[in-house]
Amino acid sequence: MKGITIIIPAYNEAEVLSRKIENTLQQTGCPLQIIVVTDGSTDGSENIAAGFAGITVLHQPERQGKAAAINRAAAEAKHEVLLLTDANTFLNPGAVSAIVESLNNPWVGAVCGEKRVQPARNHHYGESVYWKYESALKKQESRSGSVVGAAGELLVIRKSLFEPIPEEVILDDFYLSMQVTKKGFCIAYQPLATATELPPQNLSDEFTRRTRIAAGVWQWMKKYCSPGLFKHNPFFFWQFFSHRLCRWFIAPVCLVLLIVSGTVLFCAGAGFFYTGVFGAGVLFSLLAVIGALPLFQHHKPGVFGFPFYFIFTHICLLWGYAGYIRGKHSVLWKKLSRSNG
Repeated sequence: MKGITIIIPAYNEAEVLSRKIENTLQQTGCPLQIIVVTDGSTDGSENIAAGFAGITVLHQPERQGKAAAINRAAAEAKHEVLLLTDANTFLNPGAVSAIVESLNNPWVGAVCGEKRVQPARNHHYGESVYWKYESALKKQESRSGSVVGAAGELLVIRKSLFEPIPEEVILDDFYLSMQVTKKGFCIAYQPLATATELPPQNLSDEFTRRTRIAAGVWQWMKKYCSPGLFKHNPFFFWQFFSHRLCRWFIAPVCLVLLIVSGTVLFCAGAGFFYTGVFGAGVLFSLLAVIGALPLFQHHKPGVFGFPFYFIFTHICLLWGYAGYIRGKHSVLWKKLSRSNG
C-alpha cells in the first residue's frame, strides 16, 4: 500500500484539535497525508491545525456541512485509501497498521474500527453495554460477509470506490459504507483499530445527536435505499434486515404496541399472563426512571442505566423520524459539549 490520507472534519474543535492532530501523527504503518477541514470555524481551529508541520488545512468562511467538508478533502487526497475520523475521537497507536492488514484482501472496499466511549462522570452504563453489543455484532457480520454500515469515528474506504456525497445527506458515514456494498465490495471490521470518543456532557446533547441520526436513517431509507444494494450478495439483505431495519423501524413500533396493548389487556382483566407482561413493563419503566435520576446530578446512572438507555434510545428514534417528516432536520451537525472525563 502506498499510503493513507486521513481526513478530519473539525468545525469549532479548538478545544481538542491539538490533541487530535498529535494523536494522528503517532500513527505508523504507511505514509500519511493529514487533511483538516475547518470550514465555518470561528474559534481559530484553522490556525491551530496550521501550526503543525505537514498538515494540509482546508478552510473557508462558509460552513456547508460535514458531507461537503469530506468531499473537499477527498478531492485533495494524494493516497489510494481515505481514513475518515472525527476531531473528538482518538485512535489507538496501532490503528493504521491494523487497517493496512485488513485492506490486503482486494474484496475489502472499506474497514470500520471499534468505537469506544470514554468513561466520564455522566457516562451512561447502558451506552457502554450498547457499544459492546454493537461491536460483537460487527465482528460476526464481518466473519459472515460484510459489516452493515460503519461509524464515522473511524471509517476507511478505498479512494477508487469513493463518490462525492450529496450535500443533503445527513449520515455521511452510512451513505459511504452502503455505496461500497452496492459496488460489490465488503466492509471489514477491525477490532484492533479503535476510536475512543469523548461523551456528551449532558442528556440534552445526547438526545439531539440521536434524533438527528434517526432523521438521517429515515432520509437514507427514502432516498438512497434500493435493491441494487443486495444484487452482489443476497445474504447481505438478511444482515441488513435483521441488524438495521428491525432495530431502526420495527423495534420502536413494537415497543409502542407492547405498551398500548399491555395496558389495554390489563385494564380489560385479560388474565394472569397479560397482567404479568404489564407488570414487567411497569417495573422496567420504573427502573429506567431510577436510572435517569442520577443524570440530573451529573452522576453515573449505574446498573439501572441500562433500562433507561434502552427506552431513551427508542424515544430518540421515534422523535427523529417525526422530525424528519416535519422537515425539522439539517445537514449541519449541532456542535455538542463534550466531557473530558
